[in-house]
Amino acid sequence: SMRDTAIKSVQYGMNHKSVRFVLIITFVQILAVMPLNMYWQPFFKGKGMQEVNFGYLYTSMVAAIALGAYAASKMKVDGNERKFIIAAQFVSGLLVIATSLVTTLFGCMALFIAHEIPRGFLNPVKDGYLQKRIPSEERATISSFCAIAPHIGGAIGLVLSGLIAEYCSISVSWLFSGAVLVVGSI
Repeated sequence: SMRDTAIKSVQYGMNHKSVRFVLIITFVQILAVMPLNMYWQPFFKGKGMQEVNFGYLYTSMVAAIALGAYAASKMKVDGNERKFIIAAQFVSGLLVIATSLVTTLFGCMALFIAHEIPRGFLNPVKDGYLQKRIPSEERATISSFCAIAPHIGGAIGLVLSGLIAEYCSISVSWLFSGAVLVVGSI
C-alpha cells in the first residue's frame, strides 16, 4: 500500500503542472541561495564590517524574512500565486545582483537585507499554492517528494558556488546567484 502510494505520488508529481512548477522553482531557489547563506559573513567582512556586528546583520536578515512572510499572509494572492512566486524570486535575484555590484558596506547591507523580504514571502505562498493543488489522500507523500528538490538543488549550489568563490570571488558567486534567480524566474 505504501509502495503504491509512493509510486502514484511520484507519477502525479512529475505529470502535474503545478507540482512540477513547485519542484523547479524550489530547485532553482535553493541552488541559487547557497552562496548567500554560506558566504554572507566573509562577504561583509571584506566590505569592512566588524565581526562583532554580524549578530545585528543576522537579526536584520531574520526580521526581513519574517516581514516577507507576514506580507504573504496579508496579501490576496489567490489565483495569482504563480505570478507572485515568480515575481518574488525575480526581485530577490535583482537585489542579489545589485548587492554583489555595490561597493559600499551600507549599500550592500541594505540591498542584502531587502533581498530577504521576497525570500520570506516566497515560501508561504509556494506552500499554499502546492497544498491547494494536490489531493488530500496523497498530500503527505507529494509534499515529501517536493522536499527532495531543495536537497538536490542545495548540493549542486554548494559545489558550484564553492568553485566560483574559490576561483573567482564571493562577489562573483553572488552575481551568479542573482543571475540564476532572475533567469530561473523567466
